[in-house]
Amino acid sequence: MCYIYKVFLFIVTHLNKNKQKSCHSCHPERSRRISQARSDYVMPYYVYIMTNTYRERFYIGVTSDLRRRVWQHENKYMSGFTKRYNLNLLIYFEDTGSIESAIQREKQLKGWTRKKKMCLIDLKNPTWESLNSEILSS
Repeated sequence: MCYIYKVFLFIVTHLNKNKQKSCHSCHPERSRRISQARSDYVMPYYVYIMTNTYRERFYIGVTSDLRRRVWQHENKYMSGFTKRYNLNLLIYFEDTGSIESAIQREKQLKGWTRKKKMCLIDLKNPTWESLNSEILSS
């Protein structure tokens, strides 16, 4: 086997391994693989809304581990929109039975107007208090 072909095979194999490891690293709950040992366990998936102190912006996201995700937002663990606008207060969440329904609900909420989102938050959290301590202490 020629040297160039060996290098090519090594690179392709290495890239495929890295893709599998890093796939869904930011959102592991979006991975479609379910282990056999946990196939009988129904994992809850959450759709949540984060905001900042001034309630200027909203971030709507999906997670399978709400406690971990709230901690990540509080500690600015991930860079991007939530870190830039200091969106670290959980003000709304709901759980769903599957990742598909959670993603569908997330897309639905993202399509709503700000006023409609505010009405939804008012229904569950009329005082708009941060739910971080409630989630992190549970």
